[in-house]
Amino acid sequence: MRRLTAALVLALGACAQPGAPPGGPPRHVAAKVDSIIPDSGATRVKAKEVQILFDEVVSEKPAAQGANDLSALALISPSDGEVHVGWHRKRLTIHGKHDFKPNTAYTVTFLPGLADLHGNVIKTPITIVFSTGDSIPNTRIAGIAFDWVAGKPIPNAMVQAIQRPDSTVYLARADSLGGFVLAHAPAGTYTVQAWNDANNNRLIDPHEVWDSIHVVLKDTARLEMLAFAHDTVAPRIDQFSIVDSSAVRVTFDRALDTAQKIDTALFVVKRADSSLVPIKAVERGNVFDSVRAATMPKDTTHKADTTSKAPPPKAPPTPPRRGVLGGRAARNLPTADTTKRAPLPKPSRPSPVIEVVVILAEPLEPGTSYRITARDARSLLGYKASPSRVFTMPKPTPPSTKPQARPPTAKADTTKAPPHKP
Repeated sequence: MRRLTAALVLALGACAQPGAPPGGPPRHVAAKVDSIIPDSGATRVKAKEVQILFDEVVSEKPAAQGANDLSALALISPSDGEVHVGWHRKRLTIHGKHDFKPNTAYTVTFLPGLADLHGNVIKTPITIVFSTGDSIPNTRIAGIAFDWVAGKPIPNAMVQAIQRPDSTVYLARADSLGGFVLAHAPAGTYTVQAWNDANNNRLIDPHEVWDSIHVVLKDTARLEMLAFAHDTVAPRIDQFSIVDSSAVRVTFDRALDTAQKIDTALFVVKRADSSLVPIKAVERGNVFDSVRAATMPKDTTHKADTTSKAPPPKAPPTPPRRGVLGGRAARNLPTADTTKRAPLPKPSRPSPVIEVVVILAEPLEPGTSYRITARDARSLLGYKASPSRVFTMPKPTPPSTKPQARPPTAKADTTKAPPHKP
């Protein structure tokens, strides 16, 4: 009896551990949704949670990077705080901190990153829209979230619209190109915020870039979110380098105010005796680099290799698969270039300046020390300072006076046997 009881306990423990099902061919397709309760588009919903049923067992551990549990993949909009996701093998349950409010339209999103027991991952979001009232508002706030200083979109940016004056919060996640949609929020006034949620905690933390816009929503709104670090620190010189004898590169630790003029009045260069070094121009770093690259002479020292006698042998052609055209018919068909990708979207406003090149009217003297100062440099929030940097123009490296070693003289080979005499 004790042996039978022990065997029964071991069997039940084995059943409680999720794992790949034994036997049968391995599956290479991610789990598919069989049904959702309540139905998407339903009204007058009385349910207290959303249920998603799959055609196979899914994993308790999300495959998405930065997600510690399944709750990190679920969004309920409007939000009442923490989201709870229950795992029941082939079924997931999703609910908020409280029951769904009456006369409210909800959007429940399960983000990509859910895996099955074979390791196949669902790569598209699952979205359910329903209302506890009689209708679902046909509204949407759409746009792109950019890292303004970097000039590129923020992948998977966190977006929220806070309704005024009651502070109801609607949530959405941007896609890999920073695009987002907040749909079915009632008409009204909103504060829309977007940020780079690096730690996936759905909060705007210090040093995370973010942007905020006030919107009066009637039916649709299209936004461009230009996120940057909001702090109360004035710009400082972060990096400094000497480009050549007449140009130095200055990189600030934060972007400059877009209203600040980037010209010769922004900088002062002095020698150790406080005499001024005249400045010819001040240019954005990217503009200076592009002009310099365009004016540099092309390298004509590389010549064609004429030492090879014959071209390398070509690889034999791959025979066409069954059902695939080959030969002349295949050559006449247009082929898609899979190496090209759509360009990343760019913000309509130029990125703020963070790097400049100061071009001097006379060359710097080798071995001489200088001080460069940025006068009243302002941050994007208007905080200003006049940071300085002391540098010394390096002396040119003297030519080497060490005599070059002579190549070793070839010695006679004494290991050969003497010639044979008849």
